[in-house]
Amino acid sequence: MESGYLDQAEHAGEGCELDDAVFAKLPTGCSVLKVAPSGHSLWVATVQIVVQLEDGTMKEYFKKGARGAIGMEMMRGTFEAEQALYTFSPGQVPKPIGWGTYTIDPNTHFYLSQFVEMREDLPSPGDWAASVWELHANSMGKSSTRKFGFHVTTHLANVPVNNSWNSSWESFWRQQMKGLFDQDDRVHGMDDELTALKMIFLHEVISRYLAPLEREGRSVMPCLIHSDLWPGNIKPKKSSNGLCMFDACAFWGHNEADLGICRNPRYKLGQPCIREYLKRIPAAEPTADFDGRNAVYAMKYHTLLSIMYCFKDKSFRQTLKDELKEIIGKAAQSMPQGEGDASSGSQGRHIPMKGEFSEYKSSVVSLDLTPNTRSSDNSSSSATTIMLEQTLQAIGLIWILYSAYKFYDAIAIWILPSVSLKKYQRKGSYESWALVTGASAGIGLGCAQELALQGFNIVLLGNNEDELEDARALIESECLRRHKDEIAVRILKVDAITSTPEKVQAAVDNMDDLKITVLVNNVGGVSARPPAIWHLQDFTGEEVDGTINLNARFMAQLTRLMLPILAKNGPSLMLNVSSGGRMGMPGVAVYSGTKGFVSSFSNAIAREMKAEKKKVDVLCLVVGDVKTQSNAVAMPPGSPDGREFAKAALKRAGRATQRGMLEMTPWFKHAVQLVLFDCMPEWMRMKFMSELFKKKVEAHKKAKHEGSYSEQRDERQSPQRAC
Repeated sequence: MESGYLDQAEHAGEGCELDDAVFAKLPTGCSVLKVAPSGHSLWVATVQIVVQLEDGTMKEYFKKGARGAIGMEMMRGTFEAEQALYTFSPGQVPKPIGWGTYTIDPNTHFYLSQFVEMREDLPSPGDWAASVWELHANSMGKSSTRKFGFHVTTHLANVPVNNSWNSSWESFWRQQMKGLFDQDDRVHGMDDELTALKMIFLHEVISRYLAPLEREGRSVMPCLIHSDLWPGNIKPKKSSNGLCMFDACAFWGHNEADLGICRNPRYKLGQPCIREYLKRIPAAEPTADFDGRNAVYAMKYHTLLSIMYCFKDKSFRQTLKDELKEIIGKAAQSMPQGEGDASSGSQGRHIPMKGEFSEYKSSVVSLDLTPNTRSSDNSSSSATTIMLEQTLQAIGLIWILYSAYKFYDAIAIWILPSVSLKKYQRKGSYESWALVTGASAGIGLGCAQELALQGFNIVLLGNNEDELEDARALIESECLRRHKDEIAVRILKVDAITSTPEKVQAAVDNMDDLKITVLVNNVGGVSARPPAIWHLQDFTGEEVDGTINLNARFMAQLTRLMLPILAKNGPSLMLNVSSGGRMGMPGVAVYSGTKGFVSSFSNAIAREMKAEKKKVDVLCLVVGDVKTQSNAVAMPPGSPDGREFAKAALKRAGRATQRGMLEMTPWFKHAVQLVLFDCMPEWMRMKFMSELFKKKVEAHKKAKHEGSYSEQRDERQSPQRAC
């Protein structure tokens, strides 16, 4: 049988020496040339032995070994079973040589046979049926006792089978199944519903389908049963035509018992093998019961799989339960009508009536015994359905767990305590510097103010020197009020729209004396005339280039030059400000595209730093509507100003980087808005964005009419920000 989980065998490998007891079974005077692993099993250790005889010829043998009392029973049972099979079908069974106990280790036992090289191919239905027929036909009626059973215990894998002699086939099958059911209960524990099902099967179903074989003058002629003819134990030979069968769990019984394994879809034998076999030996009378008998015989293998895989896959026990329900329902519908004893003419055996099932049905929990007319061809379909259901359940569970994890991951930055940014300070307060772009107002100024209060010196980068000086004075005065008079603030005038790579390099060179550990890539907006919300064709070429330069090109050039500095001074932090507009907002198409670039660029840099194990944490901040100098009309309720947003971002950035996040939406309302937007169908998104576009345009027109802003100001100095 298939390998399982309880290892009861010693290991064997290339070049291992043979024990004297094994060597004694080999031809006299031979010399051992090779001992190597052969095959695979978790129940026994298997090796190939190559010897050279005195006349120079080579012979090959197969040995398997196991330990303990069970191992001894297994090796003895294997030898006796293989010897019996070889007697009746020598052309397709490896010749048994012997079995015994190791000399150097009385707890290790072995079985030795002829070595036959085989292919791993699945046997054809015709070949499988022909091989099984040969064994059955040659042994039919040859049992010395004329009874059912075997003279030693044999094993399916390491599961012992009750082979005690019995003159009744019905009783013999009941004793085998009871033994297997009991072992199933021992390894799994008791199950009330399954116990009731097993009771009905043992006392009613077996009688219903097997008793008729021995009534009304009929009898069962015992033949030798292999009992474990799954494709792993019957394979095509490499050197010649025909199959080789081995690893038998032999007993004398009804020939149809060997067909039960074909019903289990796990073994890929199925109805074709059964049909080919019945061409050679027709189904026993009553032939109408053949499918029911086949299901009764198949229950042995459902039970065996439940036992073997008790520690790995509980679904086999559920399959056993389902198959029991199916055969019980089938049997209940096919019971003879009437009450009382129908044993007349059945050689004293009791044939249950339909009404007698009520005694057992009352003890079964939720047992469905509705009519079941499916043929054995549909057993495969039933198993496939069960497998599909289990697969879908597993997928559903994985999806639920994944969704729960994603939900927790999304809200963790709000429900877990904040993590300070002290890890990015080299020695103490005001020993490290933070570079903030677009720092003269809005989010940039807010970040600079908050970082200064957390102990960082500040470099303010912008293109309006007067606004930068105002920002420096504001930061210094606030720090002075809070007794942080050691703060240092520098300003760096750079035009992000017109700067060439050389100018960006010069700006970075001006900071080479500073230990910069934080970079906030904040500068951005729409470099266009008011209201800065236009259809793409209404933007000028200069406005398109200006917006790309402002949001993407300058950031990429600055980041390229700052990364080595941040890595050298690490651990360092880079915050890249993106926008919810990256999803594609009408009226700001170029801006939306550049913010999509910022997100992808930030994620790529973050992964590069992790791959290279550089101590630079990179985090993308996704922004919704924020009240700033250039974005102050048609603001939805609850929108933060630049300082509020910056405070929220820096409060949660430490936790986000600690959790390995690549992106963060630090303002809770923005996060909710973006999640809801992602959940909308596209038609709803389109409607929402179209209305927002119109509302923004109308608000800007109204602001212009009321003089809220001047068209005469230099838009490149204070570009419009869209979110």
